[in-house]
Amino acid sequence: MASIGLIIGATVILKIAEKRWYVLTCLIPLAYLYITVNAAGLWMIKNVYLNPAAKGYSMINGVLSIIMLVLGLIIIVTAIKKWIELWKIPQKELARKYGI
Repeated sequence: MASIGLIIGATVILKIAEKRWYVLTCLIPLAYLYITVNAAGLWMIKNVYLNPAAKGYSMINGVLSIIMLVLGLIIIVTAIKKWIELWKIPQKELARKYGI
């Protein structure tokens, strides 16, 4: 959920900020959060949810975690495509387009 908030924040900043480098206020925490959450998710899937010897073995949790990680990947890839698209538009044109 926090990753989605940072993605939305970065998109809004790219649309309305005078200086585009302000987007780093969202992208730096997003990079850290995305990497750590996915690393922890993969570790939990491998070592707990899909490991019959582990106390927390749960096929349902494993499958749901995989689905969430894939959805997170889809969201971040889609957002990056949108950011590239916004970056190519001159800032003055964006300001006119979004009424800023």
